[in-house]
Amino acid sequence: MFHRAHRRPSAMHVILRVGTGAFRSGVLDVSAGGAKIRTAARLSPGDHVVLETARQDLMAQVVWTKDGRTGLRFSTPLAARNIADLTGARVRAEDRSGRRWLYDPSRDSPGPKAVDRRTM
Repeated sequence: MFHRAHRRPSAMHVILRVGTGAFRSGVLDVSAGGAKIRTAARLSPGDHVVLETARQDLMAQVVWTKDGRTGLRFSTPLAARNIADLTGARVRAEDRSGRRWLYDPSRDSPGPKAVDRRTM
């Protein structure tokens, strides 16, 4: 059975780089493995692209396109803080030791903030 990662809605605008072209595009939703975007770029499955945000550049590959929307698979799965940057929302995460984190992209500090497990 195929497990689909949790998708988070987004209204973030990014620059989509394809070869030598650059297109202002909108992120519609995002998960650790990929994103759905709206773009005017003419893309085909298999194309390699870069999503540029104010804080990061994310390499991805086009999986599908339909009616101005495009599905992307990230080259490397995103960490909670990267997802938070693309959604503008606070994101909860847990490390391998079981310690839980809360990342808030509105904070100036780039690191995660530890929180009490009972608050989650």
